[in-house]
Amino acid sequence: MRQFKEGDWIKINDVTGEVIEKSSLVTRLRTINNEDITVPNSMILTNKTTNYSSSTPEKGLIIPINIHVKFDIPFQKVNDLLIKAALMTDGILATPAPYVLKNAILETNVFYQLNAFTFQPQRMYYITSDLNQNILKVFAEAGIDLVTPQYFSVPDQN
Repeated sequence: MRQFKEGDWIKINDVTGEVIEKSSLVTRLRTINNEDITVPNSMILTNKTTNYSSSTPEKGLIIPINIHVKFDIPFQKVNDLLIKAALMTDGILATPAPYVLKNAILETNVFYQLNAFTFQPQRMYYITSDLNQNILKVFAEAGIDLVTPQYFSVPDQN
């Protein structure tokens, strides 16, 4: 019933880590912070489990990054910069190619999601951090501010 093995990176409820031991009663995970977490198997059977490693050898794991960019920045420019940042990042694959979704058009900005593939689920946190750093770098070099203003109205006090 548990479709994961030792060495896989999984998430059970709010705990994410590498499976370091499986027994008939418990599963032990080691988090990125080297915390060993013991999870009762009864909890695994009654809760959602995400396996980040299961399809990695064939398809790769997608690392999603969400950002808001001001509405007046051309979407093709944003696409190009996000793809550039992804391809600069160690651990991100060129094939399958990273891609960008435009998930929402808001009043002052557009909500983009970069999706980039890796075969290294055990490094997903580091890859995400490096990818965010590269996004900041390429947008700064292009002179695009990623800070989106928010407007608040103050009611008339009369």
